[in-house]
Amino acid sequence: MNLTKLALKRPVSCFLVILALAVFGISSIFGFRMELTPDIEMPMLIVMATYPGADPESVDELVASVIEDSGSTLSGVDSVNSYSFENYCMVLFTYEYGVDIDECHNDLRAAMETAKLSLPDDVDQPTIIEMNMNSMDVMTISAVEVGDVDMLKVVNESVVPELESLSSVAQVSVTGGSEDYIKVELNETLMKQYGLTDVHIDEIGNVIGIRKGTGSGPVLAIGAHMDSVFPAGTDVKVKKEGNIYRAPGIGDNCSGLRALLQVLRAMEKEDIRTVGDIWFVGTVGEEGNGDIRGSKHLCANNKLDGFVAIDSTDVGRVLYGAVGSHRWRLAVDGAGGHSFADFGKVPSAIHAVCRAGNIISDIKVPEDPKTTFTIGTIKGGTTVNTISAHCEVDVDIRSVSNEELLRVEAEVLGAFEKAIKEENARWGVADEQGLKLTKTMIGNRPGGLRPHSCPVLQAARSAQKTLGIELTNYAMSSTDANAPMSHNIPSTCLCSGGKGIGAHTLKEHFIMEKTELGPQLVLLTALALAGTETTKPLLG
Repeated sequence: MNLTKLALKRPVSCFLVILALAVFGISSIFGFRMELTPDIEMPMLIVMATYPGADPESVDELVASVIEDSGSTLSGVDSVNSYSFENYCMVLFTYEYGVDIDECHNDLRAAMETAKLSLPDDVDQPTIIEMNMNSMDVMTISAVEVGDVDMLKVVNESVVPELESLSSVAQVSVTGGSEDYIKVELNETLMKQYGLTDVHIDEIGNVIGIRKGTGSGPVLAIGAHMDSVFPAGTDVKVKKEGNIYRAPGIGDNCSGLRALLQVLRAMEKEDIRTVGDIWFVGTVGEEGNGDIRGSKHLCANNKLDGFVAIDSTDVGRVLYGAVGSHRWRLAVDGAGGHSFADFGKVPSAIHAVCRAGNIISDIKVPEDPKTTFTIGTIKGGTTVNTISAHCEVDVDIRSVSNEELLRVEAEVLGAFEKAIKEENARWGVADEQGLKLTKTMIGNRPGGLRPHSCPVLQAARSAQKTLGIELTNYAMSSTDANAPMSHNIPSTCLCSGGKGIGAHTLKEHFIMEKTELGPQLVLLTALALAGTETTKPLLG
């Protein structure tokens, strides 16, 4: 019996079947959940890392490849792809369908902690982003460069601020374009004309030239840092107005490098021979998160009998102490969720950080030795209607006492651990299923003090008296001298002369007033320490 005969024989039954199908079909259409951007689980994690000032080739070789190697062997990884650009890279880890993406996230985060040890010091801690439809761009705007217009600069300075001012915009990111970068190469011929031997760049980037002494005397290093606080792309062209020179970094620390070279030129021009060797050093990584890595590497890998850093411009300043600092990036991660639907089910990373901040604000510190702490930055959240899954802060702790530095550091770290427990307990979530804390040290400047009888201090103060310079600032600070002081190497920090104004700002400028005093001060101090044909070296 075919369908036609059956329909003719039982018309009522067939009508009821058709009616039922129509009713259920229509009801399913109205009951079907539809969203413009539905939540879609995507087995993919993205690792982003920034390497300020680096070209794409360097980023790929030194950063992206390390991240790839560290994560490619993890369980569940199906494929790895990387994309390198000016200053940053993206590494995409695609996982097999069905994996526990939260577990994969934890494994990848642990791998990145290990990878950070093999990355250049200037690279920030890699950030892991979980792919989902809610995190994808809603709108993409493209811009085409025409003529000599620096389109990347226009977009960053004009377009981005306007978009960020819109209340409905959660985040604005810029990709593409290119920035100028500088590659430093040594002119060994020119360097050797000034009497330097063994001119080289060491493993970490310090530029070193050695002026050999006449005998088996001490080794004195004179160093000035080559970096500044300003990011790649900053306009540092010098503008001269009478005796005023304007440019970011002109005083801190172009003037220090100027003084270093003037000392070298004076010694060569006057054929001044010293008993001990003098190392003329341009150091890297003194500013910001550079963590004085150049000075630390220099002192840890070479036998130095003395060290004079050149920084700032006030020739009345002599440093006898080094302010130690520990800096931490503290990241809190959890499941996150919808602000309404998931309220009471999951703890908030931002709320935990707020709890920690409340505890930290009440930490007691002594006035002497001076000790400080501050939460310098805070980043977290995605949208206003989301329980935050991630929040991180950068904390700066300083003291001239290593004992106090470690005590406050322990209290700060303890505050975050306590806050996470309290936030998990607030919502009845077990610690193993709740928020997790990741602690990353991003700065470690050792501290130290030199006795007032230290030969470097005595030589510097005697040189000041000889030149008629008043000792106006006998103090402690954080400079390249921190590293040698922590190794008990006789050391100090002297200044370059002239007058620097507006350091660490775009309005920084330098006034050419008595600029000769800085090089003269360093020269007399160096000769007393290294010894000459007629004087014995003060350094043992």
